[in-house]
Amino acid sequence: MQILTPYVSPAEVTANTAARHTQNTDQYLDYDGSNQVAVADAKDAVDKKHSQNTDTQLGTMAASIAMGGYNITGAGVISGGLDVIDVGENTALTDAQCLGTLVLVSGAYTVTLPAVSGVAEGANVTIYSTGANLIKVDLDDNDRFVLDGTALTDAHMLDSESAAGDYVTVVKDSAAGWTVIGRSGAWTDGGTS
Repeated sequence: MQILTPYVSPAEVTANTAARHTQNTDQYLDYDGSNQVAVADAKDAVDKKHSQNTDTQLGTMAASIAMGGYNITGAGVISGGLDVIDVGENTALTDAQCLGTLVLVSGAYTVTLPAVSGVAEGANVTIYSTGANLIKVDLDDNDRFVLDGTALTDAHMLDSESAAGDYVTVVKDSAAGWTVIGRSGAWTDGGTS
């Protein structure tokens, strides 16, 4: 019985020799093609693989980040609190000062809110009287307060009862103005300034 061996032409031997793999020289799949992948890319993907139920934390943070009353600390703890502003004179609040702020008013002063057009939806501020003083909360001439479910006339301010501990909390409810959502004491329509 004679065993036939397949014929390999000299051209095939030359082509196979040229196409041989030399260690550390073939570094791409689909070289210059639309799906080119380098060996380094494959190694990087394997190094970053996710093991089920073992990745329980996202990286670490090197510094603290302050976000208007809420803080993310480098230890990964989210904490929040009110910004507190002490007022000892007539004061106009900024848009940023109406994002969960407590305003402590120490005398008979007027605290003026910014126009709701520049304030974030849901912005809120609490104005608190530290003494037995008449506190006035004013607003932009184009805005209004809603007090006890009733919209006051545009540009009408709120007046406190002049007792220590009086406070009012207002929230931007729409482009029209602010709604009183909490208070201590009998806050009333104070008319225009």
